[in-house]
Amino acid sequence: MKTLQQLIQGYQHFLTVYCPKHEDLLAQLSRGQQPQVLLITCSDSRIEPGLIFQTEPGDLFVLRNAGNMVPPYGDRNSAEAGTIEFAILGLKVHDIVVMGHTQCGAVRALLQLDNVRTQLPCLCQYLAMSARVPALIGARSQEADAERQFRLAVYQNVLVQLDNLLTHPAVASAVERGQVALHGWVYHIETGAIDAYHHSTGQFLPLQQAPFEPVHSEWPLKLT
Repeated sequence: MKTLQQLIQGYQHFLTVYCPKHEDLLAQLSRGQQPQVLLITCSDSRIEPGLIFQTEPGDLFVLRNAGNMVPPYGDRNSAEAGTIEFAILGLKVHDIVVMGHTQCGAVRALLQLDNVRTQLPCLCQYLAMSARVPALIGARSQEADAERQFRLAVYQNVLVQLDNLLTHPAVASAVERGQVALHGWVYHIETGAIDAYHHSTGQFLPLQQAPFEPVHSEWPLKLT
C-alpha cells in the first residue's frame, strides 16, 4: 500500500500530466457541478468509486462513512442529513445509490457491538443507528453460521439504509414525485461484481442481469 510520500508523487503526476490534458474539464468544473447521482458508500479503502464506475471529476456526488450508514431523519444535525438534503434540493440529483460491500468491517462490528464497545466506543455508538440489522438477521437466519450471517447482514444493512433514506422528507417527496430513484447495491471486493436490489422480487441480482428497477416509496419489506 502506498505511503504518504508516494501519494505526493502521484499528486505531482496529476498536476503535471492530467491537469494540462483536461484544462477544459477543470475550467467547466470551476463554474459549478451538476452530478446526477448521489453515491452513499463505505469509507473502506478498498472501495474506489471513480475506478469502479470509470468516472471523471464532477460525475458522482459521494457520501462516505463507515458502513455506508444513513441516519434516520430525526438526527437533523448529522453531516449525512445535510449532504443528502443538498444533493436533492441543491444539486437535484436523479438517482441515489446506497452501495455496501462484502467484508465490511463496520457491519461485522455491528454484529458484535458488545464485544468491541470497549475498544471502539465511538464507532459502536455511531453504528447503533442500525441496530435493526442484527435483529433482522437473527430472525431470518437463526440456523446460519457466523460467516453466512455476516454476508446476509451486508445486504440487509443496505436495505435498512434505504429505509432510513425514506424517512428524510426531501427524499420521500422526490421519490413520490418520480424525481429521484433509490437503488441498493452490494459490491464484491473479491471479484468486482455488483449485486442490485430488485424491488418487485425483493432479491439482489447481478447488476448486469437485473432489470433496472429502483426502490419505490411503498417499501415491500417490513424492516421493523
